[in-house]
Amino acid sequence: MLNQMLEFRLEQESKIFFNWNYFEEIVINGEWKRVEKYLSAFTNLKDNRYSAKIFFLIRRQKYLEALDSNDHERAVNILWDDLAVFSALQENIYVELAELIALKNFRQEKFLCEFQ
Repeated sequence: MLNQMLEFRLEQESKIFFNWNYFEEIVINGEWKRVEKYLSAFTNLKDNRYSAKIFFLIRRQKYLEALDSNDHERAVNILWDDLAVFSALQENIYVELAELIALKNFRQEKFLCEFQ
């Protein structure tokens, strides 16, 4: 209840409204371009480490979905175009993501379950 009051107060003072229902809907539907575009109205990748982490998780999910559908060409494009920016932040995660392309079942990778 307190969170809702604070959220309402923040929206009231800033005149900025984040539509959680809309955001949840486009995330569930896997509309990753729309997700990033909507989120970019409120924050960007370089604002702070929390924003960077959100964008990383969105792009990682997009990458994993490409791998899951065995679309390796799309996965490589996502790795180079969308995830390469994160290699400077945590090279080990980027390398691990790149190695997933060679696996038959990437779902067995323990690091995917961890939030680093």
